[in-house]
Amino acid sequence: KLQVPLPPLPTQRRIASVLSTYDELIENNQQRIRILEGMARSLYREWFVHFRYPGHESVPLVDSSLGQIPQGWEVKKLGEIAAVNRAQINAKTAPAELHYIDIASVSPGQIDNITSYSFPDAPGRARRIVQHGDILWSCVRPNRRSHAQVMQPEPDTIASTGFAVLTATDVPFTFLYFATTTDDFVAFLTNSATGSAYPAVTAKTFENAKVILNQQDGDFLQLDDGRLLRPGYVDGGCAPIKYLTDTPRTAAAVVEYFSPSLNHYFMTAHEFEKDFVERGLAGDWKRTGQIFGAFSIEAPMPGTSPVCRFYGGANGGPNSHFYSAEKFECDILARIEAQTPPDQPAWRFEREAFRITVPASGICPPNLTPLYRLYNRAGEPGRDRDPNHRYTTDLGIHAEMQAQGWVSEGVHMCMPPASRSDRMPN
Repeated sequence: KLQVPLPPLPTQRRIASVLSTYDELIENNQQRIRILEGMARSLYREWFVHFRYPGHESVPLVDSSLGQIPQGWEVKKLGEIAAVNRAQINAKTAPAELHYIDIASVSPGQIDNITSYSFPDAPGRARRIVQHGDILWSCVRPNRRSHAQVMQPEPDTIASTGFAVLTATDVPFTFLYFATTTDDFVAFLTNSATGSAYPAVTAKTFENAKVILNQQDGDFLQLDDGRLLRPGYVDGGCAPIKYLTDTPRTAAAVVEYFSPSLNHYFMTAHEFEKDFVERGLAGDWKRTGQIFGAFSIEAPMPGTSPVCRFYGGANGGPNSHFYSAEKFECDILARIEAQTPPDQPAWRFEREAFRITVPASGICPPNLTPLYRLYNRAGEPGRDRDPNHRYTTDLGIHAEMQAQGWVSEGVHMCMPPASRSDRMPN
């Protein structure tokens, strides 16, 4: 008989609409996380399991305790690059209130629940101190893969002593997470567990686990301003140890536009075209807000490839531009153009638009951003007549375009970051 205030139906619908929007946002963010983690895991597998990293063709394989590995790489024990169970509380050092993670609260890859207790009321196993970037691994039944990475925890977050808490010391914590959650690592823990009814591993098991590392001094990262640096590790991330050059690399800012009348997208890195479009001289094109970093055509860099740009609208052809970083696509269109009379419709080569890095098996280097390509399914019933592609680094836009019926063609290019000045409107 409890009475509950019932708002009018229009108000109920507005409330439901707001809640549904938040539900969709949460689901989209969760999907982004799953996609990004899958990409990171694929990259780790390509580089550190299959050894298909940039330049691997010129590096011979040599024998090691874990089989053949690239020359210059080495095998280390986990205890040499990470601390296991670094610190714990006791009755004298315990906080008045703590946030407790027990084994049942961790499922593969995530922490499902954290419970707050006053210290006197906390379980006796609430002892392991955790910090940002730490990896929790359940010591009991490791075949169940009860592991997770702790990200930005509340102060005084404490884990059960049933966990091994791994703290990266000589590598990024992101690397440590993927190194200790591979199928091979899980198999090692499972085979090392003792006890038939309650199979478990110990801290020593983790310390003795072997990990493959690339210790060559040849990997560089690029800053927003184009400078190169060697990677060093601070709080699990990358921090500059030594600048290799103070001269910024010549970069390009690729700006995206949309035409409502054509329902098409267009992008350019050429300043004169941006000025022409933004003065309204090309029609109703407006900036979408998307800006991508790229490498300049004027200063070709090793490891980058040109993006060809074709236009199909001459002589009654499709009123659209096509961009590709794939040489075979550019070559096919060039051959068709060469075989087509000048007064007939065809895709006509305009210029090299900018330069990028081509992904390896759909994977970009860690310092570059994946650029996805989507297709509008032109010519199908209910779709536009002229073909058009859209490019985006934003997984939210990627999902939105798929919901509108566009087909994803996967990662097509790898882009450097746009500088702060690039992000400002002209």
